[in-house]
Amino acid sequence: MALVKCPECGRERVSDTAEACPDCGYNVRAHYERVKEENEKRLEEEEKTDTEKETASKEEKASEEESVLNAEKESEEEKTLEKETASKEESISERQNERMENGYFGQLINLWMLVRKVQLQ
Repeated sequence: MALVKCPECGRERVSDTAEACPDCGYNVRAHYERVKEENEKRLEEEEKTDTEKETASKEEKASEEESVLNAEKESEEEKTLEKETASKEESISERQNERMENGYFGQLINLWMLVRKVQLQ
């Protein structure tokens, strides 16, 4: 029990459990029960909204973590591709060098080296 102000006439010190205000006859108890119910509903809605916000926040955080993991995975895949590409380029370069050594240019170089040896002797 609390002493409150009558919402109708403004009289001070009316019991919140009184059936009627002594001055105006307003049903104070019914009024404060409605206010209490409205406050409880509002609090429930706020809690529900807070819960929904927390759920959305958790989902967003999970989505961000998934994005980070995907980015890391893509980065690793890119590094692997770069290594494979570098390895292939190196292999191609080695094959080109072998062809030059064993091919026409290689023969010309060997012939030129023989000619130089003979000239130097």
